[in-house]
Amino acid sequence: MKELLDHDTYILEDKVIKDEDGNELGRIEVGASLLGGEYILYDSQGKKWGRVKVKLRLTRYVYNFHDHNENIIAKMKPKSFRLHSFWMEDPEGQKIYEISKSLGGTKYDIKDKNRSSVAQVNYIPLKPRILKIKNLKPLIALLTMLTIEIYNEQETQSDFWMDL
Repeated sequence: MKELLDHDTYILEDKVIKDEDGNELGRIEVGASLLGGEYILYDSQGKKWGRVKVKLRLTRYVYNFHDHNENIIAKMKPKSFRLHSFWMEDPEGQKIYEISKSLGGTKYDIKDKNRSSVAQVNYIPLKPRILKIKNLKPLIALLTMLTIEIYNEQETQSDFWMDL
């Protein structure tokens, strides 16, 4: 059996991570905290692989990526309010990736400093999310896909409250 991080394509459906053949590779556990939350990534045997810690900073969220030892391995931040584009920093604060949503609104493209695509997340509401990795560490890619899911859930919730 392949390990959680041995794939180049992942499918996220109902907090379950699967491979292309539909085999369960892992699960997401959601936890809440004041002014944010956390989302923990486990493999199918229950081993913790990583975590996204969500923090509210002034008018936007910051998403801290932690490995299984709780070391911060990256931070993802929205570029601006409601543009669906982000940048990612390494633990020292250096920008390492840009994430942007396609004009059609169904794909997020992850690009490195040279503007080369390293991964892509297909995000269609009410459908499974599909992550395709080209040249990105699988843990960072999975946590990025999870963060896109979190971000879109937050956007849906804020739209709901604004409509009231």
